[in-house]
Amino acid sequence: MTEYTPQTIGIIDPAIAEFLDEWETNRAMIAGARVVRAGGEKYLPKFPSVDPAQHRAIIERTAFFPGASRTHEGLMGLLFRKPPVVDAGEGFLTLLNTIRADGGPIEDLAEEVASELLTVNFGVLLTDVPPSVPGRSKAQEEAMGIRPRILHYEAKSILGIDTGVVNNRQQPINVRLQQDADTIRELMLVNGVYQVRIWTRIKGKGQKPSQWAIDQTFTPHRGAETLDEIPVTVITLGRRLKPTTAPLYDVCDLNRSHYHASANLATCDYWLSNPIPWTTGTKPREDISIGQGEMWQFPEENAKIGMLEYAGAQVGQLESRANTIRDYMASAGARILAAEKAAVESGQALEIRNAAQTASLDHVRRTMVRIILDQIEWVAWWAGEDETTVNFEVSGDYTAAKLSPEERKQIVAEWQAGLFSKETAIDLMVAGGALAEDYDFEADQDRIAAEAADRPPVDTFPVADNQSDALVP
Repeated sequence: MTEYTPQTIGIIDPAIAEFLDEWETNRAMIAGARVVRAGGEKYLPKFPSVDPAQHRAIIERTAFFPGASRTHEGLMGLLFRKPPVVDAGEGFLTLLNTIRADGGPIEDLAEEVASELLTVNFGVLLTDVPPSVPGRSKAQEEAMGIRPRILHYEAKSILGIDTGVVNNRQQPINVRLQQDADTIRELMLVNGVYQVRIWTRIKGKGQKPSQWAIDQTFTPHRGAETLDEIPVTVITLGRRLKPTTAPLYDVCDLNRSHYHASANLATCDYWLSNPIPWTTGTKPREDISIGQGEMWQFPEENAKIGMLEYAGAQVGQLESRANTIRDYMASAGARILAAEKAAVESGQALEIRNAAQTASLDHVRRTMVRIILDQIEWVAWWAGEDETTVNFEVSGDYTAAKLSPEERKQIVAEWQAGLFSKETAIDLMVAGGALAEDYDFEADQDRIAAEAADRPPVDTFPVADNQSDALVP
């Protein structure tokens, strides 16, 4: 394991540094127009001949198509179409309902992890407990607010992750996290025991550069027990605990290209709608203005005037390019961006396309569930709970459409024909969204019986004089 010094503790791993700009761009494209416009030249380069004020005007009049944002929201909506399910004891559920650093529940953390997997595909979750004081009971610590928390460190906060084989699998053996501008938290295994170092920046005086120094070192423990692993989980879809390209990278990159194409179109539109007057054969004058009711007169015999109009011959080509990039975004991100096509796809083609999208989305779901479960198990260990009794799951059903009336009738007809049991028919109705997921057949039958018992007999209703008694049972 690398032994970090005051000179090396703050150096970012080159494998992480090369992704910093990509992560910032992805977040900006997904955040939308406000963040992109605030980024100025970073997301819309300035031509050398354009001054800053003119470039700012170009940015303000350029429309930003929210392709990456729409894709991100759509995928998140599919992932969490059904709320996560947490199974645990009542006391432990109370802990999980305020497990984030800001006091938020585990469900919010799951959404945050899924979003990070889609957007940057890197980050760290850390189960953190303040250092215990010998002789203080668990009840006393809970009363003082000393309890496990799951901290989320974004990708840009990670300086480096060194890995090694621990307990017969590859795991982090040293993690350096930028807590803030003047604080670094180093998580490490020392002789098989988990320890934490807090480094602080000591600012130099005069021309002396700032230095890093160890401010605190402690060994987290539960009672007399220490840990032989670092309680971190790396947020990544890959097997290697290093940054890799995020699923939405291509969509975000195309979104930026579309923004450039939109800027070219906006500039053309500006010049097309703002013709420039010109004169020749006259002396320069400052008393001329353009407006309704204005007339120009020049004493010069050879004076000529006209309007310089932008021809815009390539506007159609620019529009075509912008639309092509938008189609690329639809293909790269998700079908939710694509316009409806007139031609109907074959069943096999549609099945293959849906299966590919579902497989990618399900990979994100399964990874997110694994990450959350890993951290829940660390929290359970810290809290003295049985981690084997805790479960966290997110549905893999991404089909939002409900059964049509015809499809429901078909299920009932097939059940009546004896093709399958009543329980199977109900399961099909639940899976198709026609019945609630928590539908209880026995309870519903009891309600039906109760309603029938409360219903008055038919022969108690009055019969009109002109009606035959035969109509009354």
